[in-house]
Amino acid sequence: MELGRRLFEIIGIPASQIGPSKVGEALGTKVIDDLAARVGVQGTVGSGSATAFRQYSHLKAFADFKREVERSDDMEVQQIIDAVRDLPAGPARGAVLRRLNQLKVRLGRRDALVERLLTSAPEESLLGLDVTISDNSTAGPAELRTALSLKWSLRTDRAQDCLSQGAKLASQRRGRMPHYGVVTMEPRPYMLAILCDGSGAVDFVYHLHLDAVREAVARLASERGDSDRWQGVRTLERLVGQGRLRDYDDLVDEITA
Repeated sequence: MELGRRLFEIIGIPASQIGPSKVGEALGTKVIDDLAARVGVQGTVGSGSATAFRQYSHLKAFADFKREVERSDDMEVQQIIDAVRDLPAGPARGAVLRRLNQLKVRLGRRDALVERLLTSAPEESLLGLDVTISDNSTAGPAELRTALSLKWSLRTDRAQDCLSQGAKLASQRRGRMPHYGVVTMEPRPYMLAILCDGSGAVDFVYHLHLDAVREAVARLASERGDSDRWQGVRTLERLVGQGRLRDYDDLVDEITA
């Protein structure tokens, strides 16, 4: 809390100012609008599921299959059998009934196999992407070029969501890996380090006001009288020096390069 107050003081936001009730949605709208204005004709900016894009469209196949096969043909076959039984008796009717009953048995076996598949096969899912930038210059699904997760602040579980999402984007793609980053206003160095020091699932973490958070951390350390020893200062400067933590303007440069 103390570091957050320092950050907003430096930016010039009064302590009495009340933020939006749904800060995540407000942040998403602002970032999408800003990037859309800057990207221009170089891509399409939006949000949604990764499965809408070329590299991940194959992930929809199992869901589509499951949705389709859940409608069993058994009832329809039985209705046809009942209708044939109402026809006048004769060799033709008997032959049709035998074939229909054979078909019903085969469909029953197929349904049993499908049920085994549906209950035993893993079903991978991707979290929704807060911001997507895609190239739709060619026919077919657009290619995802940049994917962003937006986190105004971080909790340990939120940070793990970002890492998990990045790992899935890497492992489940077919084709080019999109640039994947996290945009945040989180001021605490140890929380930023969870993302920056991860397994490589996140390319970069982009801070909405990196200069301000560096100044806030330095001020708080100075007020405590341990600016040379406080781990937070060393952690933050290490992340910046290694290029893992970048400013939002660096994201714009990355996209428009």
